[in-house]
Amino acid sequence: NEMMGSELHLHMLTPKNETLVLRLPTMDITDAQLSLLSAGNTLYVSFPGKVAHLFDPNTEENLLFP
Repeated sequence: NEMMGSELHLHMLTPKNETLVLRLPTMDITDAQLSLLSAGNTLYVSFPGKVAHLFDPNTEENLLFP
């Protein structure tokens, strides 16, 4: 994890060993939740689709809004 002011950047691996960076606003995260965010823990995430930004790793183009 990497604190970036009002956000926490989580650098994670998916079950297929792909890199994922999750940006979380820190305003609503409790100390108990923060304590669960450590290396090796399994984390299940969900989010509204309208906040997703998906990019092609080769071209770096946005996949949702080309």
